[in-house]
Amino acid sequence: MQAKDGGGALSLNCKDDLDLYRAYMPFIKGGGLFIATTRQYRIGEGVFALVTLPGQSKPKPVAARVAWITPPGAAAALPGIGIQLGDENRELVKRIETLLVEQAASGKPTYTM
Repeated sequence: MQAKDGGGALSLNCKDDLDLYRAYMPFIKGGGLFIATTRQYRIGEGVFALVTLPGQSKPKPVAARVAWITPPGAAAALPGIGIQLGDENRELVKRIETLLVEQAASGKPTYTM
């Protein structure tokens, strides 16, 4: 996973299904994605991200809200935020869940759990 935090827009580039699996947060209502960043955010804050899924060359622009924060210095965890994708990104969530059908029951660790 490559995450960039530049200029106001966050960027998440999932190179393969494992990267996507580690970033996806199915326990967030409407689906969520973890984006590594050291920038400070608040729960509920609106954010804009460019998300590139495996096999795609063009990022998808995503407007979302911060639903999770892992602060810098948290034990054995990447600092970053979880963004809630919600209803307006339903097609993106469907695409992610389709890509992750085989990974869903793997029990592999993710960036948040």
